[in-house]
Amino acid sequence: MKVVLFFVCSWLALSWTEAATNVTAAEREEILRHHNFLRRTTTPTPANMLPLVWNDELADQAQEWALNCTIERGFPARPNVTFSSVGQNIWLSSLQRINLTEVIQSWYDEIDFYNWEQTRCYPPPGWMCTHYTQVVSARATDVGCGYYHCPNGHAVVVCNYGPKGYIPPYLEGPPCSQCPSKEGWCDGGLCDCTNTDVS
Repeated sequence: MKVVLFFVCSWLALSWTEAATNVTAAEREEILRHHNFLRRTTTPTPANMLPLVWNDELADQAQEWALNCTIERGFPARPNVTFSSVGQNIWLSSLQRINLTEVIQSWYDEIDFYNWEQTRCYPPPGWMCTHYTQVVSARATDVGCGYYHCPNGHAVVVCNYGPKGYIPPYLEGPPCSQCPSKEGWCDGGLCDCTNTDVS
């Protein structure tokens, strides 16, 4: 009996602490495409917006948290070794169907509750705008997501962002006019500071 219990407990621990994201390559491209579309087209115009890139560590941790089937934010017990601060967006629905573009768009649509003049959120009861500010955080460079179809019939999507965003989420101004690095290209309104080949 001890052997059986040890095996079961070991399997459960492995499944919950070593979860790898179930996001496919096509879904990963969808997540990056829509995030970066919103980041380059948001208003007012961002002056220091970086493109998001995929991060497997953030994705695996997002998947691990998604298994909890909760709208509450949180992170696995194991620390993130890449970022000292990590932001998080969660979507939970009674619908089993998951459309990742629509999920990300729903986070961005909280822009209606953000006041740029006062740099504050003014959401109605039961709403928030920190999903929006995280999607368009110029401080964030990486994103990783996971999703899960819960036993109770709900579906959950979790996206983790590194580093965590702040308010205000970015600097206003002409596109790429205040990039973190003065070198590189402006790629459709996003600071492409990794490409220094300007010949």
